[in-house]
Amino acid sequence: MPESNIPLSPLELAQHYVAQGWPVFPCRSHAEEHVDQATGEIITLGEKTPLTPNGFKGATRFPRIIERWWSDWQDAAVGLPTGEKTGFFALDIDNKPGGANGFDWLTEMEAEHGPLPDTARVTSPNGGLHIYFKYVVGTRNRGALGAGVDIRSEGGYVLAAGSTMANGRSYKWETDTREIADAPAWLLDLLLPKS
Repeated sequence: MPESNIPLSPLELAQHYVAQGWPVFPCRSHAEEHVDQATGEIITLGEKTPLTPNGFKGATRFPRIIERWWSDWQDAAVGLPTGEKTGFFALDIDNKPGGANGFDWLTEMEAEHGPLPDTARVTSPNGGLHIYFKYVVGTRNRGALGAGVDIRSEGGYVLAAGSTMANGRSYKWETDTREIADAPAWLLDLLLPKS
């Protein structure tokens, strides 16, 4: 996880996360339009969407594949699969203009249960926050844990800190903390299936 403020190229960033033991895959740094050859329909693929056909399922640590991907898509953002492959899941707090503010939910939960543990946190370009916790078997990717709050775990992904979108906005480590803590019991109670 980059420690310095010197920006890495997208390829260097991908290689950096692989050196940490995390597989990576390339994602769009800007929206793209494609014409469906069968129907002629124009399809818009949003920023942050995978560039490879199998997305996070194809995440790899193989240097040759990574070099090829970032040779083909030099400005690609670095995607990290969440869940078992990386050993973490993320509490995804959104704060989109005109949308739900997940920070309100987080404030309510912390008032009721106490503050979240000190753990790795990444700010998103839109003012959101990804809070990383050690992966727990049974946690799945899901939306709407609360208003403006999603979980990125098995079956999902996040963009890595250091990834920059085409308009210059970027994902950044919020603090110097890179250690990933255990999730609090109250959060796991919300995420895991009831026995």
